[in-house]
Amino acid sequence: MKEFHYLHVWGITGFDQKTQYEAGELVNKEDVGLEIDFWPSDDLFYFPPLFFCTERLRAKLLNKGFQKLAFHKVSRIEKGGNFKSNFPDVELPPYYWEIRFDGIVGTDDFALWENTFLVVSDTALNFLRDNHVTHAESDLITSEFDQYFNSSKKFFWMNAKVRDYFIKMEQAKKYP
Repeated sequence: MKEFHYLHVWGITGFDQKTQYEAGELVNKEDVGLEIDFWPSDDLFYFPPLFFCTERLRAKLLNKGFQKLAFHKVSRIEKGGNFKSNFPDVELPPYYWEIRFDGIVGTDDFALWENTFLVVSDTALNFLRDNHVTHAESDLITSEFDQYFNSSKKFFWMNAKVRDYFIKMEQAKKYP
């Protein structure tokens, strides 16, 4: 029987100014540009509501044959101010890829719970750990998925004080 984990992927970037983003939604999902402000620690990263990867990870995922993953090339890559000041002579890779996870939670190796939380199988987690995704924290899901994601367990990766704050905000149904 497969075990599944919530993989909390870190964000490192934002959309560039040409990307049209309104009310939490992308206007054109086929025209996404990124502004990289600091060097990604992992080959998989996140900027809500999308997940991104390097060419290296994309090639390895395709070679391994994982199902229900779609890749869309990022239209533009720009250096953010922090990146420019810390790495003035470093060139960013010419392309990154958006990953769309089309799997079913609890069945496929990669899937999104409520289009937000990345759920991966043991097989996928081990593969990612061996392929430059080492900073993203994972938590084994030992209950029903809806029970897990409707509880405070989904904040496992947060500092205790911050986690307590978010739990209180969630219970009150308001966020900062």
